[in-house]
Amino acid sequence: MKFNGVLCGRATWKEGIPVYAKHGADAFRKWLEDEGVKNINNVNDRLKAATSWHSILWRGTGAGHV
Repeated sequence: MKFNGVLCGRATWKEGIPVYAKHGADAFRKWLEDEGVKNINNVNDRLKAATSWHSILWRGTGAGHV
């Protein structure tokens, strides 16, 4: 299946909010440095299969690339 990207934002850090609520900012920062980084790396790994949106936008139009 072809895809061009993802919208993830909050999904990469929302699981850390209970950590912040119970243990504070330093614990949340540590969570982000570990689990948050894992989440972003997971997204980045999945994006390796993405294609450029230019390939969809300009397909069949005869127009040049932006």
